[in-house]
Amino acid sequence: MQKKQRQVNEMQMQVRIKASEDFNDRLALAKAGGRYSESPYPVFIFINQAQRQEYDRIRRQQKEANGDVTPKGNPEARTASRKYRTSREFRI
Repeated sequence: MQKKQRQVNEMQMQVRIKASEDFNDRLALAKAGGRYSESPYPVFIFINQAQRQEYDRIRRQQKEANGDVTPKGNPEARTASRKYRTSREFRI
């Protein structure tokens, strides 16, 4: 059983990202189960991409709770309807 689990873990690649000194980043790292490596270039280490995605999800939740989220794009902009496009280069 352990041998099979070890093989699965070996197949998954580690994910490394640039480390941050921010407390919220370190808290999310601890909650997601990642590690901090103080090498010449400090990095956060995750055992796989799923753990990294969990870290990103936690960070998004923290930012939403603090109100630090900026809206994407222009909320007042309207999209152009396809029937009003006259150029054929935009057709799909």
